[in-house]
Amino acid sequence: MKRKGFLYCVLLCAACVFLPFFAGNAAGKKGDSLKDMAKTYSGVYECKEMRYGGSDLSGYIKSAALELKENGTYELRVTFKNGDKKKADGRYEATNDTITLIYCGKNGEARREFSRAEGKITIACVIHEKLLYLVFIRGE
Repeated sequence: MKRKGFLYCVLLCAACVFLPFFAGNAAGKKGDSLKDMAKTYSGVYECKEMRYGGSDLSGYIKSAALELKENGTYELRVTFKNGDKKKADGRYEATNDTITLIYCGKNGEARREFSRAEGKITIACVIHEKLLYLVFIRGE
């Protein structure tokens, strides 16, 4: 995998994959506010598995964390093994079993929905005809 292609994939991942986590259905019991609903999902999720195509990305990436904040926004932080750091942010919406990341850029809004279960967020999407597969687990 070429270095330029890898960095491009990580940027696309941040823009296309992580933004949709916040676009879930926030409807709950009568009287629940969006902020109260976000508290259920808020916290830092550490990436425990990362693959692109048939390649394990842990050879390139030291760590990746997705923080879901109580105010309905998220921040994705990636640290590469060479010391470089990248960050992406947006907003999210969540339901009992899905999370939607919403990225608002100069070309409009991008939404992606992913599965969420038992403190684990699984991201699976195709970028450049290869599957990007990430598993984030909520920290204690």
